[in-house]
Formats: sequence, structure tokens, C-alpha cells
Amino acid sequence: MGLPNLNFVQRQRVGKANFLYAWTCKVILMLSEKGIAWSVENPASSLMWITDPFLQLLEAIPDLIAFSFHTCMFAAKRKKDTALWTSVAQLRTHLERKCDDKHTHLRWGKTATGFATAEECAYNDTLCGAWAEAIFDYALTQNFSKPAETVDEVQAASTNATYLNKAILGCLPRGRKLLPLPTECLQPQQFDISSMPEVQTLALGKRIPDHCSAFPKGSKLLRFVNVSDGGSIDAKVGLPKTALIGIPKEPSQFLAEACKLVHPTTMAMSVGEMLVRNILSYNDPSGLCFRRTQCEFANKLVSLCAELRNDESTCREQMDGHVRKVLASKRVMLFQRLLDDMEYPDSKVALEMRQGFPLSGWLPASEVFPTRLRPPEIHIEHLFKMAKVFSGRSIAATKSSGCADSDRRLWEATLEEVADGFLEGPFNRSSLGPRSVVSPRFGLQQKTKLRPIDNFSASQVNAATGLQDKFVVDSVDEICAIIKTWMQQSGRGLKLLGKTYDMKKAYRQIAIHGEHLDLAWISVWNPERGEPSFFRMSTMPFGASSSVAAFLRVSQAIKAIGIACACLVWTSFYDDYVCICPEGAEVQTDRMVRLLFSSLGWKLSEDPEKDKPFSTVFQALGVEFNLDLVPYSFCVGNTPARKEELKDRLTQILDDDSLEPQIAESLRSRLLFADAQIFGRFSKMALHSIGRVGLMRSNLNPLTSEVRTALEWFKDHVLTGAPRSISCVDRETYFLFLDGACSEITAADEWSGVSIGAVLADRHGCCTTLATL
Repeated sequence: MGLPNLNFVQRQRVGKANFLYAWTCKVILMLSEKGIAWSVENPASSLMWITDPFLQLLEAIPDLIAFSFHTCMFAAKRKKDTALWTSVAQLRTHLERKCDDKHTHLRWGKTATGFATAEECAYNDTLCGAWAEAIFDYALTQNFSKPAETVDEVQAASTNATYLNKAILGCLPRGRKLLPLPTECLQPQQFDISSMPEVQTLALGKRIPDHCSAFPKGSKLLRFVNVSDGGSIDAKVGLPKTALIGIPKEPSQFLAEACKLVHPTTMAMSVGEMLVRNILSYNDPSGLCFRRTQCEFANKLVSLCAELRNDESTCREQMDGHVRKVLASKRVMLFQRLLDDMEYPDSKVALEMRQGFPLSGWLPASEVFPTRLRPPEIHIEHLFKMAKVFSGRSIAATKSSGCADSDRRLWEATLEEVADGFLEGPFNRSSLGPRSVVSPRFGLQQKTKLRPIDNFSASQVNAATGLQDKFVVDSVDEICAIIKTWMQQSGRGLKLLGKTYDMKKAYRQIAIHGEHLDLAWISVWNPERGEPSFFRMSTMPFGASSSVAAFLRVSQAIKAIGIACACLVWTSFYDDYVCICPEGAEVQTDRMVRLLFSSLGWKLSEDPEKDKPFSTVFQALGVEFNLDLVPYSFCVGNTPARKEELKDRLTQILDDDSLEPQIAESLRSRLLFADAQIFGRFSKMALHSIGRVGLMRSNLNPLTSEVRTALEWFKDHVLTGAPRSISCVDRETYFLFLDGACSEITAADEWSGVSIGAVLADRHGCCTTLATL
């Protein structure tokens, strides 16, 4: 066993821990094979290091890095020898320090609060800082891009510009998501710190003690300089001998640099190079640039449709029967060719579309959206094994809503989907197979229509779905960003128009993978028979996580084709496409959009309420955009219908003197969105009051004075508030600097004591006002 000189109890403990250590070593081996960095830490005296799994690991990875360090060299109270095995050489460089016996240690054993070992478990700030610095250095060797530190760096890189765009549009993002304009007023300089033990063991980012006269007051330790970067290490105890120290700049120097900065509201929006290119093509004085591009692409579409006619037929013959029926109007091979020609990262979405999209299991990564893993809660095979149990619960939950009219309309809407070819049925319960998973359907009232919703969470289908992407959509901010970019790139004669294109029953235009049809059963209350009836879907359902993932990938691909090939300036929010163009180009742009959708086989809504012409005032996502004052400014506000709907809901709640938790939760989200579209932010406390009702277990009846006041505030203020105005007019910029000071009061220093100071400077760095309090 490789356990020399151990007594019986020690051998027993090692034997019981061996299985845990074996799994640890297996994980380490797997990480090493995949080239993923790893480290494992334990006290140097631990028996773990001499167990069989770790001895075998040492043989399997002969080049692993093993060392130990004393935590007291990182400001710990006691001398603890910690061992570390790792694949990261930088950890050894930053952490391998041995006690120099120049400081005192607290004793081990029992303390007033317990045992001393418990007090030394957590890493302190100094050790965490050294560890983080080591990982940072390692990341730089792996082509890691250093994150931006200021707003200017974000704009220069054109990455992660979401929160910067909010600031440019006049909205401050929540929390600290917006980076500062200037860096700290510190000038980084490299120093020899071999004779400064108080600096050698200082946590990164901490202020250097004032008694250290080698540096001016206010200096900070920024980082230790690695050997590879020209620094050095004390060979005896492993302490760094070189460090980067931030030295405070002279006030006049900092003021001069700060006043060179550009105010966020006057910065150029970050909307992507292709969209800016398209905007400039519309701004071409001849008016031919965008027309030439769109005519060439239109000819290409017509030519490809003819060229790929036989390929489309062959592809359709190879599809499963239900997929062929759903994609009857789609030109999948054309979709594939366009994505391949533009080297779109997620061109495989066209292949998946003709096979049908999965309803559960791990969904494929798009390579377009940001990565964020959300593993499934249960395995898909477990879902099939438990199909009878999960389906039984769904069927038991399928009951009458209590409203005969709602039950009838839901049943009629379901039968309409059968007539349209989206569903098969109705079936009896005997038609369900052993692997059939049933989800309950219910109706959601939306304005004047009832939308059928399929609860794939109740059947655990969503729980068995794993996502690898963080799916994002273009919201109101992206539309505003495009409009402001257009104003910034154009002259005074600009006049913009906007229009929203809406897909007809978007999810119903893509099919389910044949292997997952057993997961596509739904149960609907049949008012004629007074019991549930069953249907099987062929198209992606409204209520499944996989439907969102599949459709957003398709939607994003269509948007990319429009931008890259058709010279369109537009955004996509699920199935809503908002297109912007200058006056005079609306007819050509509209033809191009419709040709793109019809060529690919996608159906747009023909409802007059949705298919409205280009206009200076248009609606999208429940928001009204007014472009009448372009190029100077434009307004964004809530639509009259949205305000009237919320007003009626608030009036009803106030009259009933009662608020249900579920309604409060939904109402808070809708009011939050409405509040974001008006000038000013005064509703935070009111939102908190309404949100707390959503956390209650029972209805709030009667309403408390706090909740009633909050509801009345929204009704009388938010729903009547002026829309927010986004300007593009140059204005004079001033810089206001505020600071506070606290020192002992002395007669010789008139600035001593507690004071607050302010400096107001113009854009040239000239101080116009000095004030103290």
C-alpha cells in the first residue's frame, strides 16, 4: 500500500479515503489529457500524498509540479505548511515561500472559539491575491486577452459593449457593470522591494503603509513582477524582489489627462462593423450603393433558387415525413448555401433544421451566442424510463379552467392547429406508448386572443434539456443603438423610417426531430367530453426550452444573412425584425426583406395590425419609437395600448383591494419594463413594494397602504410620464471632481479636519470653480 510506519487507525482512515482520492486522480488525469490546468492542495503532512491513487498519479504525470509553502508568509497567523500539486508553473513562482522566522506565530491547539486548525482553513486576502496573480499570469500565456479597465478600452476593442451602449443612450447600467472613464490617478513604476518585507507580503491592490517612506503616501501595490517579465525572486524564502507600484500622479497631471476624455453620451455606438458599413452605403450621396448591393443579392437569390431546385427536391425526399410536411415551403439548401458562402459560424443550423430539432438532452452549441453551460437536471434516458409517472401527473393536472368560454376557445385553437398540420389528434389515452411523455396545455389570455401554452416543465422535458449557450436577443437598446449610430454617421438632412416584420406562427415553422416525437405529446381539456384528449406535435412547441434555443439560432442566422448580404439595417427579437432605413429607400428595402423571407420559405404575418408600412412613428416590442426629430433626437416610450392595458389592470387591483402573488410577480416585470421607457428613475421603491407581494404565500387582501401607494404611483405617474429622449446634439462638457478628507485638526493646517472638496473644470482643463465644505 506504500504506507510506512502507520498504526492501525491511520491505515483504516487511509483505506476509507482511497476511493475519494481515486476519483480525484481520475479527474486530474482527464484534465491533463485535455490540456486543462489543474491544482490540488492539502496540508504537507496529509496522508493523502502517500495513498495509492496519488502515487500512481505521480507515475502517470511525471512532469507535474509539486511544492509546499508556509501560509504565514502570506499574512496568516500561524505557520502552516501547505503542499500543492499542479500543472501551472506560475503557482510555484508566486506561492513557493518558506518562513523566514522574522515574525511571530500563534500557537496551535484549542482556542477560545474552537480549534486553531479551523481558523486557518480559509485563504486570506494576501494569499488569494497571490493565487489570483498566478492564474492571471498563466492565462496570459494561453492567449488570454486582458480585460478592459476603462470605458475607452471597451470602445476601442468593440467587445462587451452592451453596457457602454446603455450609457451612450443615457441610461446607467445597474451595479458596477459600466467601467470608469479614467483609471486611478496612479502612475505604475517598477521598484526593487528586496529590503521591504512589509511590501513583499502585502496583498495586491492594497495601499502601502504610510510608514514606508520609500514611496509617496497613497501608493498601492499593483502586482509582483514575474521572473519571465524581468523580475526576481529571493531564492531562500521565495519572496518577490521586484514589484509594480502605483505612484500617485500630480493633481495637475491627472486633471489634464482626465479632461481629454469623451463623455459617454457623445461616444460612437458599438453596433458592429457590418451595420456601420450598411448605414454608410445608404448615406452614399448618389443613392446607388445600397441599391446596387441589394439588386446583386436579389439576382443571386433568383439564380440560386433555380440552381438548387433539384437539390431541394432530393433533400425534401430524404426528410422524415413530418419534417417534410412542416418544411414544405422552406428552401433548406438555399439557406445552407448562403450561410456557407458567408462562412457563418453556425452554418450547421441548416442541416439540423432539415433533420428536425431535438426537444431534450444536450442541445448543440451555436458558436454564435456567448457560452454558458446549463446542464440538464435529469438524463434524457431517465425521462423516458419515468415517462408513465411524469405523464400521469400531467394528465391529472389537465382540468377545466373553471371558465367554459376559455375551455372552448382553447379547444378550438387546438383543433385549428390540427387543421394546419401542426398537431395530430385527438387521441385516446390508449394511444400513448411506454415512452410517451405528455405535457399539459393551458390558455394564456393576450389582449383579444387566447394563446395556447404547452407546459414542458411540468412533464420534466425542460429539466432534461441541457444548454451550452447564453441566448440573447436584440431588445429596445439595440434598436436605439442603430438609430443613434445612423444619426452620428449622417448629416442634417437625415430622415429615418422604421418598420417591424413579424413571422407568422414562428415556432410552428420548424419541426421536431423524429427521435423525440415521443416527447411531443400534449393533453388538452376536452369540454365536449369533459376529460383530457391527447395530441402529438410535429412542430416545436411554445413552452419548451429547446424551442427557444432552436428558433433563436435560426432567427440569428436569417438576421446575419440580411446584414451581410442584403445590406439591411435591422435587429431581431425572436420572430420580430425591426428594420430602419432613410426616407426614400423604404420601397426598395421592403422589397428586399420580403424577397429574402419568401426565397427562404418563411412566412411573414399579413395581419394589418402587425404588417404596417415604414413610418417615422412605429412600434416594436410594446414600445413606440418616434423619429420625427431625427437627426437631432428621437423618443422612445410605451405604446398607448400598453399604457391602457396596465392602467386597466392597476385600476382593477385597486378597486378589488386585493393582489395575488402570481399576478404581483407578473405585474412587477411589466411595470419595470414600462418604467424603463420614460424619463427619470423614481419607481424603485414602488417596484420593491409590489415585488414583495409576489413572494407571499397568500393573497394580499386588503391592500396595505404601502402597496396601494405604489400602485397609485405607477398609475398616476409612470403611465403618464414623458418618453425618454435620446439626443445626438453636441453639448459643452464639464468635469466635476469630488473628494473627501479626514485628518487631525491642527492650527497650522487650514485644511485639517473633515472636509469635502469639489473642482469644476472645462474641457480644456481650466478650473472654473473650487469649493470646500
